[in-house]
Amino acid sequence: MATCPKCQRRLRVTDWHPNCPRCGVNLMFYGFEERFYADAKLAELSQAAQRVRWKKSKANWAGSLMAKLRLILMAVPLASLMVSLATFRVRLPFAEQVWEVGLPGLLRLITESGALNFLKAEMTSPVFGKIFSLFGAAICLVAGAAALGLLTFWLTFFSFAQLRRMTIAIITLDFLGVAAVTGAAVVSLVLRAAAEGSDFVDVKMGFGAPVAVFCFVGLAVLNMRLLKTGVRTHFGEGDEERASIYEKVKAKTLKLEQLPYPVVETAETRALEEKIQAELERTNRAAVPVEEAEGGAAE
Repeated sequence: MATCPKCQRRLRVTDWHPNCPRCGVNLMFYGFEERFYADAKLAELSQAAQRVRWKKSKANWAGSLMAKLRLILMAVPLASLMVSLATFRVRLPFAEQVWEVGLPGLLRLITESGALNFLKAEMTSPVFGKIFSLFGAAICLVAGAAALGLLTFWLTFFSFAQLRRMTIAIITLDFLGVAAVTGAAVVSLVLRAAAEGSDFVDVKMGFGAPVAVFCFVGLAVLNMRLLKTGVRTHFGEGDEERASIYEKVKAKTLKLEQLPYPVVETAETRALEEKIQAELERTNRAAVPVEEAEGGAAE
């Protein structure tokens, strides 16, 4: 149940009158001025905090040349894995297969019916088990690099939330991607060496590894440059101070009653105050002749 804002009397359902049965105060208008100014102060602070958050997010996303370049190039490491690191050709009787050590080969293994079962079966073969195990390891490393490239893409897209933390995470993922691609290239070289002299297996190296390493390293360097230079954010006059005060109000270390209105005086609030005063003076001047005329008529 509600209580009277003045005497704290507990109101009953039958107390439907606008005045308190005990102290007689108007329940609707008691403390109206204080509530009005409290709401006005809260609106001033919360709107400024929202503007600050929006401008920070906008600047974090595309607030500098480095940030814009990062957005443009965020999918390049993932796309670079479309270039084959190596080509793995198997010429078994009635079962010739060609796979690429790269994203196309990985997608083929996932989507082609029976491809994964064929690879698993050959990995346990006493004749070709080692070769197919090496190919499987290279494909797994490519899958890891693809996952890292995808994470880099999404973290870059959502970097407006936390610029520094997201950028550090992206740099870490990029260098992990370099390690994964390098590992896939090394395994592919070992696979080629293991396949030498075989009449059934042929491995040819591609140039996908240098391309992918260059893309991952390039994006990492770009993010390190962004982390060093940062972004510039321009706020409206008084907005940063209002946002700081709003955080203190939310943390309950500062009360609205302790703050003046407007909370932060700016050129805009001064101009508005001058306009209000001018309107009041104009209204008072217009009211004076009317009062004099009524006084003369009374005489």
